[in-house]
Amino acid sequence: FTAIVGPSLRLAVSPIQPEDARVVITTGQSGLFFEDGYDDQFPLWLNGKYRSVLLSERDFKAKARHHLILVPSGKKIPSE
Repeated sequence: FTAIVGPSLRLAVSPIQPEDARVVITTGQSGLFFEDGYDDQFPLWLNGKYRSVLLSERDFKAKARHHLILVPSGKKIPSE
């Protein structure tokens, strides 16, 4: 059979080791055509490879590049 369409996102998560989750999206991090991240994951998707997914708070905090806190108007900024 000839495949005409296929999944645009692949996600693999083990119920035994969810911290080893993997994902890949055909269009990449950004779905916006003129952005750098538009097709940054396409080579991975095309070759059946994946990127790691950070599921634990510890891993997420260790690899975070930025920290954004959104505070409603009139509220105090929470302390760390």
